[in-house]
Amino acid sequence: MQQLAGKIEAPTRRPERAPDPDVPSGPRLAIISDPVEDSPTAAAAVAAAAPTAPTASTASTAPTAAAASTAPVRPAAAPPGLPAPIALPTIALSLHGRLFPPASHREWEPLTVGVGSDGFALVAWSSAHARDRILITRHYGRTSVVPLVEVPTTLRVGFVQPLPDNKVLLVQARTRDGHNAEVWTADGERVAAARIGDAVEHVLTARSGAIWVGYFDEAMGSRGPEGHGLARFSPSLITEWLYPRTASLPQIFGSYALNVTGEATYCCPYISFHVIGVRSSLVSDYGPAPVRFATRLLVDGHRGVLIGGNAAQPDLISGFRIVDGVVEPTGPLGRLVMPDGTDVPLSRSSAERTICRGTDLHIMHRANWYRVGLADLFPE
Repeated sequence: MQQLAGKIEAPTRRPERAPDPDVPSGPRLAIISDPVEDSPTAAAAVAAAAPTAPTASTASTAPTAAAASTAPVRPAAAPPGLPAPIALPTIALSLHGRLFPPASHREWEPLTVGVGSDGFALVAWSSAHARDRILITRHYGRTSVVPLVEVPTTLRVGFVQPLPDNKVLLVQARTRDGHNAEVWTADGERVAAARIGDAVEHVLTARSGAIWVGYFDEAMGSRGPEGHGLARFSPSLITEWLYPRTASLPQIFGSYALNVTGEATYCCPYISFHVIGVRSSLVSDYGPAPVRFATRLLVDGHRGVLIGGNAAQPDLISGFRIVDGVVEPTGPLGRLVMPDGTDVPLSRSSAERTICRGTDLHIMHRANWYRVGLADLFPE
């Protein structure tokens, strides 16, 4: 197994459903993304690398979200048969960085991207000339890239997440009987492999190494962990907790929005669309969300935003506060747009993900990494 320079530092909506010849794929919702110009070469990107901490103030070549107030106020076009959305202020994403493979692997293509609890990105790359190998790189923003490890795997990798002790988690979305999750060390050794359930929608790791997995609706009725809609696994892929099936809690038929921040987890599931929080094994139902069908959720404990809604307003920003354990809507706050004020497009590639981490929303498309924070969307 080949070891590359660099070590993984311990960590301080819709994903691609990988095709499986034995498992029929069903309908899915798309991930937001955006069209951009062609990226520079990987060699030039590496030469310009300058690691930066992933903060909202990180330098960017695109307008900041604070400049969104000058963006034009214009409603999105409504699909036929649906009412036109109301005109709302637009709040723009900021370009945080660009994602490239190292110069030694410049022909490799991205399979998927993930963001850890530290706000840094991991990218899994593959090559037509090395189909049984996956390269993992770490990205800090701007054009920085750090090769971590190259591993042999037969998984159709749809998710990548960091784990403590310089380990990496790889997950395949669909499976029937075989394992679909693997844990690899920075030395290229596989130390764990297990089946963590079919129809995987989200995979996010906590700072402690806890692995949170949300599932889409095709998992309903299954006897495995996916039948619960939300599950937590240990860093060695042992099932630690399953969302309880009790009359006092809304059932999860699909994990539309999921956010893991610190050791707390929040979700807004189909079909109830309640805001639900989990700490350790304690589940809190905060009541109905201000909007249904949102696919992105940002939260800081007492306030948050949901992004998304019906087909006419897929990027509607709806704010809420949690007061005495109950969600109190604050009304529409605006629409999320690209740095140039255009609509946020849709994508179905696992390499173009939307990831919610605490108060930060990360949107990946092509070689571009966009961010916006809760403070930009919902100022105190």
